[in-house]
Amino acid sequence: MKNLNRTEWEVLNAAADDAENLEQIFRMLHHASPSMLLSEVADAVKILVQEGFLEARGENGQPLPSPSDLDYVWRAWFTMTPRGKEAWRSHAPGGPSTGAVPPGRLSFGAWRDIAVDIPLEDFQRARHEMSKDFPREFPE
Repeated sequence: MKNLNRTEWEVLNAAADDAENLEQIFRMLHHASPSMLLSEVADAVKILVQEGFLEARGENGQPLPSPSDLDYVWRAWFTMTPRGKEAWRSHAPGGPSTGAVPPGRLSFGAWRDIAVDIPLEDFQRARHEMSKDFPREFPE
């Protein structure tokens, strides 16, 4: 499988949950990395479509008439293909994600390269402490 560079992985990550256009993808990536250039993102989108990691569709979800016309990079909506999902998972920061959480731990996912993973006992203790002042019954 093709090795993804950081920009390509971030583009796939931006399109992981639903269809995104170039503007939305760029905004997501630029917010996290202000030095990211629009041309970098557009090039990554083009490569990912050519390699079969992203699928390009028109505004109404219809297939594009000619993917050889590179104008689609600016007009299309992009969704991850099954091949793209596989590459996205296998190149995720920290290695492939199996979705398995070791027994006795809680994992809340990742945000901006910060993975929240705490022992279950610590979570339960903190939850118990926070709930001490929380009323059990609410006045009508």
